[in-house]
Amino acid sequence: MEPLFALFRQMQTSEASGTTQVPKPYRYIPLTHPDEIRLIRFVGPGCTAGQAGGNAVIEIYSTRLDSSPVYRALSYTWGAASGTVPVTSDQHGNYIGVTPNCAAALHRLYEDDKETPMWIDAISIDQENLAERSHQVSIMREIYRAAQNVMIFLGEGDADSALAMQYIIDFNKGGRKGRVEFSNSYQAANPPPADLSSEVPNALRNLFKRPWFERVWVIQEANWAKTAEVLCGEYKAAWMDMKYACQAIMLQRKFGIKNAFDPPPILGFILSVSMVHHFDTPGNLLQRLHETRSYKATDPRDKVFALLATGFAYEGKASIPQSRSAQQTIERVRAQRQAMRSTPSIVPDYCKPTSEVYTDMAKDLITRDKNLDVLCGVQGPSEIPNLPSWVPDWSVPSQREVIGTSANKSRYNASGDQLIHAGLSSNQSVPAEVSANGRTLTVHGIIFDTITKLSDPYLAGKTPNSLIQVWEQSVKHLDPYLTGESIGTVFLETIIACRLAHNESARWLQHAPLWRKHWFDDGETAWDKSNQPQPGAPLYGAWQFGEQVKKACSGRKLLGTTNGCIGLAPSGAEIGDGVAILLGGQLPFIIRPAGDGRYTLVGESYLGGLMDGKGMMNKDGSGKDVRALIIQ
Repeated sequence: MEPLFALFRQMQTSEASGTTQVPKPYRYIPLTHPDEIRLIRFVGPGCTAGQAGGNAVIEIYSTRLDSSPVYRALSYTWGAASGTVPVTSDQHGNYIGVTPNCAAALHRLYEDDKETPMWIDAISIDQENLAERSHQVSIMREIYRAAQNVMIFLGEGDADSALAMQYIIDFNKGGRKGRVEFSNSYQAANPPPADLSSEVPNALRNLFKRPWFERVWVIQEANWAKTAEVLCGEYKAAWMDMKYACQAIMLQRKFGIKNAFDPPPILGFILSVSMVHHFDTPGNLLQRLHETRSYKATDPRDKVFALLATGFAYEGKASIPQSRSAQQTIERVRAQRQAMRSTPSIVPDYCKPTSEVYTDMAKDLITRDKNLDVLCGVQGPSEIPNLPSWVPDWSVPSQREVIGTSANKSRYNASGDQLIHAGLSSNQSVPAEVSANGRTLTVHGIIFDTITKLSDPYLAGKTPNSLIQVWEQSVKHLDPYLTGESIGTVFLETIIACRLAHNESARWLQHAPLWRKHWFDDGETAWDKSNQPQPGAPLYGAWQFGEQVKKACSGRKLLGTTNGCIGLAPSGAEIGDGVAILLGGQLPFIIRPAGDGRYTLVGESYLGGLMDGKGMMNKDGSGKDVRALIIQ
């Protein structure tokens, strides 16, 4: 093994014997140009005179992106910070502390290609300089896009990873590379293997469980690469080879082939359509924040920063903003973005606490998308200090499927046709206003009703499906429903969160009888992943109905109100909470009195039969009077 770790061992020995002074931490020279980056070069064995064993060391130097430097960029996970490994970084033997996983990546990169310079965030960025860190993150897209190659390091190898990597390499031999498609015509013309041996899918599953596939930053890093290669232990495969192998596995899963499985969601993003290419479209950023909520980041602020797709378009030298400091560049980028209403107006800034970053993101989405959809991302109380209840905590994994997201092809319309005007200002005609300190959100709407009854929460896969039948029995006395409809119909529409305004009811409810027979009469284990109905099968619609029930109801309670309304509420809802309909909100929201006429936001909800603006209307057809509601 090339002795990148030998320096650490020798330092320990020398320190113990008292014969050698321990080198000092490396001191970074500040970057002075907006497009300036640091690269590292492997100097090679023997670069430090008198060191036995020829320790491999690195040299750090700066360059500018507009000079088209040739380099590779590393995509990896930092890993645990415990056991930090020092790496020699200059001719004086001074060092930079990196995590063990970064040190392992350095070793593999040295073995693979010791000649081509590397960009590695932990080394190339002065992590203690928050202004520099913020600016370098803002041009991250350009750093990876300009790299000759992106090296994806999954970690050191084991028996499973060797089998998985070899399968990926072998799969792409023989002309199938680039020809795997999802269409039925391809399935007929080029049938995939009839089976996958049990060892291979298990090895692939374990490979895809590695931390790299859970990290939010890799979406941008892998997506913007000109070319990319995957390193895992001693094995190396082209990133495209891994993508093609995953496409085939997904195809096998689609057609029910034995032992096939679904690859991790992050590969679905990169396989289907480039995520960051679409962030400039209003609504898509919020959609991606929801979709990547379960992904991990060492710094919770990176759950937002990694998705902003900030950076400069280096189409030519003239397109690079010229400024004298990183902070000036941040301000210039912010000004440019504020002039472009379709793109985020915030840029990475590690000087801000997480609460301020998340609040800025929420304000930007309200302004940019002209609605309150971002409030649907609230998933319960947050442990982040000073985070308002109306601001989603993106560091917390989803506790339930969000009913109202920008991903929906059709929208709910609980508040009618009134949407929020552009901008956040003190003008009274604007239905939403954030206080100067960012702590409160003033919205306009009505408190439609008060919760008086709540069921036990339903958790898909944990709670017996029969709980839904208990829910149904508990509302039968409400027939006919307050809208004049059958309570049975409204209940079925409620448990699938049906978008009544778009005439989905009849299409879905035709499958309810077969679904009911399966869930309540035939037992709860009749369908699982091994025998679920395939498209076109007689029971496929009933299975889809059941899946929709799980998505809509899991993590929620059935609510009842003072006026006899039923609906779905977050599991954190309590009796006495209010059901509010807010202008600019496609869904009703559960709010809780907090004293002094203010409220806290519990989460989004669904009201049976009232998702098309009816809740905002009086019986005589006139609109209800709205008032200001302050949410803190």
